[in-house]
Amino acid sequence: ANSKRCRPGAGALISEEVTKLAEKYGVTPQVLFFRYVMGLGVVPLNGTCNERHMDEDIRARMVPLTQEDGATIDGVLAHCENEVSVESS
Repeated sequence: ANSKRCRPGAGALISEEVTKLAEKYGVTPQVLFFRYVMGLGVVPLNGTCNERHMDEDIRARMVPLTQEDGATIDGVLAHCENEVSVESS
């Protein structure tokens, strides 16, 4: 997912489901997604020089994302992938 609106996956970050999960944990959707990919075994690199963003990304490790939450995000991503496939057809 990418938070830039014109890029594939952007809809995942602004989806109602991801927004609700982010609110549940008191983080931004971007931080929630950062934590999600960590749970997949990926070490995300963000390239930010913004100290606040670096701090948010480090604190993402503290988000106690459940398997159910991960499944919700999986579903949102699958839906976004289907939208991209339909648009590019």
